[in-house]
Amino acid sequence: MNTELREWLGLTWADACVYVAFLIALAMFLIGLWWIDLVMAIAVAVLGITSCALGMRRRADLPGYMNVLKLVSYPLTLLLLIGVIVLHYTLWPMIVEMVGPIIGPRP
Repeated sequence: MNTELREWLGLTWADACVYVAFLIALAMFLIGLWWIDLVMAIAVAVLGITSCALGMRRRADLPGYMNVLKLVSYPLTLLLLIGVIVLHYTLWPMIVEMVGPIIGPRP
């Protein structure tokens, strides 16, 4: 398959790291054990950094704008992942406490 097409479709190893990191970040909101949340947050950060390391490499077979797009998008994705982790540990407990009496206690 064409390298540029794989980049556009998100079928690279760096993109796979991003997808798995977002799935783990979503699972953080569903699991209530603090130590599992901590392990998941570390996994999300490691996968985000790995996606930057894999995805930001300059490739000669790609057009210049694709390399620039990769240099911008992967760090922004890492910042978004870190923002989700911060949201989970700062605002999410307040949201759960506000909505908790409405929907009932967590199991």
